[in-house]
Amino acid sequence: MIYTREYLENLADKINRDFFPERLSTPSILDGYDLLEAVGCDYECKDS
Repeated sequence: MIYTREYLENLADKINRDFFPERLSTPSILDGYDLLEAVGCDYECKDS
C-alpha cells in the first residue's frame, strides 16, 4: 500500500490529538515507546 503525504500528516495529527495533545502546541520528538504504552501495547527490549 502506498500512503500519500496528506494521509500520513492526517494520521500523525490524529495520533497527537488522541494521545499527545501537548505536541500540537509544542513540537517535540515522539518517543516510540511512549506511543506503544499510550495505545496499550506491551513490549520487551532485547539485546541482539
